[in-house]
Amino acid sequence: MDSFPGYALAFIFAAGAVTRDYHVTLSKALLHIPSSAYRHWSFLALGGTCGILAALLFSITTSEGDDPISATLRLHVASPPLRGLAVGAMFLILIRLRIFDTHKSGFGPDWFYVIVRDVASQAFVDAQARARVRFLNNNLQAAFAIANYFGDVESLIDKSIRTRPTPYRRSVSQQLNAALKKAPLQGKPDPNDRAWQTYYRSLTGICYDACGPRILRDMPGFKF
Repeated sequence: MDSFPGYALAFIFAAGAVTRDYHVTLSKALLHIPSSAYRHWSFLALGGTCGILAALLFSITTSEGDDPISATLRLHVASPPLRGLAVGAMFLILIRLRIFDTHKSGFGPDWFYVIVRDVASQAFVDAQARARVRFLNNNLQAAFAIANYFGDVESLIDKSIRTRPTPYRRSVSQQLNAALKKAPLQGKPDPNDRAWQTYYRSLTGICYDACGPRILRDMPGFKF
């Protein structure tokens, strides 16, 4: 029973480390990462599995520090909670040290982790792509019913990205400027006109990707 806090801390801190790594991986594919990423089955499966593995690694450690895990981490701590915290916080480092690799072939825990992480992140990116298409389709008519919708969306994007890092602002601004150059020059906005539909999808898509759909929650008639 004295070891329970150690198991819990190993699980929690390993899940936290994986969360960060998962976030970095997703950020390479998505401009905006919604909070729903951390409720998606792919993340829960990845975080839960790695948390359990960290707890199993903690179970190997001893207060004397004469086990392979403690030796690798140079950990000589009698307190189970502190050992659990250390194992969980350094979980990704542990699996990348190749101490479990077969004959130093590189075929070890990190190899499996990278594959599972990439499969999980791809599953979420694909789910986001489908959600994006549904959002644009569901709100086309509502957008064209709003006076000055396109000007309002442009303003929302500009205001939303002001506090972002310079490379992020530059990337979004370039996309926005490219979309604005393709705006139809003639005629009233018409949801049945293909040119206006393309412009709507381009501008609203940039807003969806860079700011998240919830920034449009005050748009009358929009569905989420």
